[in-house]
Amino acid sequence: ASGVTYNSVDAVASAGAVSTSADVALLVYLQSTLQPGGAYNKQAANIYKAVNFSSSSSVLFTSNPMSAMISKRIFQAIFAAASLYSAYLFADSLQVVERSGYFLDGVKRLRILELRGGGKPSKIGIAAAGIMQNNCQIPVANSPVITEGLGFTVNDTIALGAMPSNGYFFVTSDYDSASDPVRWVVETSADNGTTWTPIGASVWRFGSEGALELHQSLKYNTPTRDKAMNMLMNSTPGEATDPSDNAVLVDLRIPLSWILGSSVEKIVYALGFLSFAMAGPLGQAWCGKGLWIALLVEDAIVTSIGIAVVAVAEPWFWREAVKGWVYLALLVMLATGSGWFEQHFIAVLLVYCLLIFISISACEITLYQRELQQVLLEQMASLTFFGLVFGLAAIYFRHLALRRAYKLVVADRCHYDSCWDVFCAEPAVKAALLSLRTEVNYTMAVQWPRTMKVPRQYQHPLPMTERNLMRQLGLVSSPLAFKICAGGLKEPVRCLDQLFVQAMRLNPILIDKVQAWALESRGCFPCQLPGNNVSFRRFADVPPELMNSIRWASVKSSHRAIEKLVRVYGQDVSRLVDLCRQCIVFDDAADIANCLRAIRTDPSVIVQRIKNRLDLEYNSSQSAGYRDVVLNLQISNEQTATLGVDRHVCEVQLIHRIFADLKNNEGHCRYVEFRNLRGE
Repeated sequence: ASGVTYNSVDAVASAGAVSTSADVALLVYLQSTLQPGGAYNKQAANIYKAVNFSSSSSVLFTSNPMSAMISKRIFQAIFAAASLYSAYLFADSLQVVERSGYFLDGVKRLRILELRGGGKPSKIGIAAAGIMQNNCQIPVANSPVITEGLGFTVNDTIALGAMPSNGYFFVTSDYDSASDPVRWVVETSADNGTTWTPIGASVWRFGSEGALELHQSLKYNTPTRDKAMNMLMNSTPGEATDPSDNAVLVDLRIPLSWILGSSVEKIVYALGFLSFAMAGPLGQAWCGKGLWIALLVEDAIVTSIGIAVVAVAEPWFWREAVKGWVYLALLVMLATGSGWFEQHFIAVLLVYCLLIFISISACEITLYQRELQQVLLEQMASLTFFGLVFGLAAIYFRHLALRRAYKLVVADRCHYDSCWDVFCAEPAVKAALLSLRTEVNYTMAVQWPRTMKVPRQYQHPLPMTERNLMRQLGLVSSPLAFKICAGGLKEPVRCLDQLFVQAMRLNPILIDKVQAWALESRGCFPCQLPGNNVSFRRFADVPPELMNSIRWASVKSSHRAIEKLVRVYGQDVSRLVDLCRQCIVFDDAADIANCLRAIRTDPSVIVQRIKNRLDLEYNSSQSAGYRDVVLNLQISNEQTATLGVDRHVCEVQLIHRIFADLKNNEGHCRYVEFRNLRGE
């Protein structure tokens, strides 16, 4: 109709051509014909576009840090490197399992260090002893045994022979439990007894790299049940025997619990990090949070299985089970915190890493009596330490980004603040600002039952005739949906396309409203002048032939709306309350209070929130020195109810002339970079 051709909906909106019902009809028509259903929702799912211009260090502090993080190439490279490192550790653990075979050839001996009853181990309560080959017990063939059954008494040492083995055993006697050994060491010698190398101890485990760790200073809870095992003394080498309850069987092959905690856990993390690295390039960054929680759940399942294996088949590793319980509890805390407090992901990660670092170190020192320095050095090679470094690095680079953002707008802020100081120096202006504060407080007090601390967009309750028609047609499929349509529940708007159509339809109605409020309060609007210049003219003084020169604010672009959804609102569409917006400029601070009064007394207006940045106590650093009064409101009358937009929350900005004149394209470009650096 206007002779201008537009190739997209956003082009029409950004052209500022939406001011009449015919324009709105055209825009809604284009919305329905040029774009498929859910077009904006699909764009919002593309996290990459929302964080493309945002600082890499700030995306970790947005409302969707995990999805935003895997959309950045730097983090994709980090996760790819972490996946390769985890895969390397997995391959190394497989080699450890493959190498876990027999001890080196040589003579082996069992040396008793302490008995249950204390004292020198002169008479040891051992009825039988020997080596193990693949869990098969082979007793010593010709061991000197005291006929009373007190055990071996050859220099407190029991020779175990020189056969290849990967374990050992001994059976306590049924004579006196005080003579049962509780501390011992198993040694081997390849030079016929000249030098001895420890290969077993009363407490042992396999380290993270598969190395056998011996703790001969710790006591083992040797069985004390009075059941002899004389059948072992008569068994032949290689013959499998049935040990009794007072036998100590030590299989020094790699245990299943270690395989679960090392090999399986490493491959789980390798695949998890690989999925993070690939999700962004494949356009699946929206599932970043789900991938992270799934990885933690898989790790928790593997840890739980490992704890169960220790409880059922490997009770001598109970210390590792205690560490497993601690790790599992903190893992659940991390998964829960990541789900509920995603916006504070870095803080949750740091708390988790610190707790893991402290608790595991405490377990090592308490359960294994290890030195603090040795434990800390070992912890520095763990994934927990890398997570801690990652979180601290994120905070450091975030601080650098904030400093860059501050330096970017510091000149603008100083300019704004100096103008503000001069402006407030006049007594009449200060009195007007105090009057404005009173009007703001009174407006919020009057509107209080209907105001919200955080305004949201809610579904519109349909009229009864339309609700019945929808029910007859089967469009309302459940009682809950019918109740929502009836207005019985406040259901937030979930569809971005729906919200944009509402904003487009409400925009001309809001323009009519701000015109009426401007007439009552001597408000001004920007007018286009020849030469592409803009001047603010009082609306009452604009002649009819120049009405078309007024530059009305257009509906917010879909790109910026999606940026706010991802960076600030956690993709909660209902929190976008500034798609439809207009501004009024004033030459006098008293006129702002008058306009606010006109808005408050308008029977069709419901004020949801007011941000008074013209308050004398407002900290201008939050807005880079810029000041205005921002209202979020609903227009509820017969016209908006008929169109279904009476619940749509829009925005009205009340700006003083001194700040409106200071705004320019260069300053706006700096502000855009400022919010990109901050991830806003």
